[in-house]
Amino acid sequence: MATSELDFPTHYNTLKVAKNAPPEIIKAAYKTLTQKHHPDKNPGDKNAARNMQLINEAYEVLSDPVRRAQHDAWIEAEQERRMRAHFAKLHAQQAHAQPEPSQDPQPPSRPPRPKKLLSRLQKALFLLVGVAYGLRAIGVFDVNQSPPTQQPIPPAPSTTASPPSLATSTRPPAATPGIQNVKPRLCVPMPANPQGTPWPTAAGYVKGERILAANGLSMLTIDNIKSSTSIYVKLKQLGSGITVRHVYVPAGRTFTLYKLEPGHYRVTYKDVRGGCNFKTEVFKLVEDRSYSEPAYSNLAIRILDEPDEKRRNDGVIEGEF
Repeated sequence: MATSELDFPTHYNTLKVAKNAPPEIIKAAYKTLTQKHHPDKNPGDKNAARNMQLINEAYEVLSDPVRRAQHDAWIEAEQERRMRAHFAKLHAQQAHAQPEPSQDPQPPSRPPRPKKLLSRLQKALFLLVGVAYGLRAIGVFDVNQSPPTQQPIPPAPSTTASPPSLATSTRPPAATPGIQNVKPRLCVPMPANPQGTPWPTAAGYVKGERILAANGLSMLTIDNIKSSTSIYVKLKQLGSGITVRHVYVPAGRTFTLYKLEPGHYRVTYKDVRGGCNFKTEVFKLVEDRSYSEPAYSNLAIRILDEPDEKRRNDGVIEGEF
C-alpha cells in the first residue's frame, strides 16, 4: 500500500479500526477480516496467507492491553518523528525556492528631465532678477531692506469659550471607538456552545453545525487526555478556508473524526474555560483506492496544557479562530 510521509501502517490500519476502538469492536473487525481473507476462501490468491498473517498479528497485539499500550506509545513516537521530518523538509523546500538576491543590483532609473520646461524657468528667473536690480538702481526699493513690522491685530471678542491649545493641554486625545487603541483579544471565554446552550459532558460533534468533507476514508483523533481543560475544536480545510467539522472534547477524553476526504487541513481549538485560542501546523490526509485494500490516513493530535507565556504570545486572535 502506498503511504505518505505522515501515514504509516499500524495494527489499527490492518484491522480498519480507530485507535480508541473498544475491545468488542476490535474483535468484530477481526472476525470479519478473517472470514474475508482466509486462504480457504481465496484459492489461488498468493497474498491471502500473508494478509491472514498480518490480521492475526494485529489482533494478538490489540487484544492484549499491555502490548496494545506499547503499540500506542510506538505510534505516538513515530508520528512525532515523521511530523518533524515532514516540516523540516517543507522548510528546506521553501528556503530553496526563494530567489537569491542579484549580485549586481542596478540603481533605479531616473525619469528624464524636462529640459524645455527647466530652460524656460531659468530664463524667467534671470529676467526677474534683472528687473529687481534695475528698480533698485533707480531707487524704487532696496532688495536688502527688511519688510516693515506689522502690528498684530487683536482678535475679536468671542462669546464662546475657545478650546485649549495643543501646547498647553494635558488631556490625551480621545480614542475613536472601534478604530483606535483597540488591541486584538486573544482569550475570550466560551461558557456555552455556539447555540447558547451549555456544553455537553461527553465528546462529540457540536449540534447545529454542519459536517462536511465526509466522503473520504481517513480518520483524525483529537486526544485531549493529558489536558486539564475542555476544548472546542474546528477542523479547517485549506484552500477553501471552510470549517468542515465542529467538535467538543472534554478534558481527559478523545474523539475520532471519520470519513475525512483527502486534502490539507489545520486544527484550531479554544480553551472554553480560559478562552485562549491555538492552532496546529498544516497536515495532509491522503487515500489511495487503487488497491484491493484502500490506503488512507489515520492521524492523532495530542492536546497539551499551554503555559501562560505561550497563551500571551502565540495565541490565535478571536477573529481567526
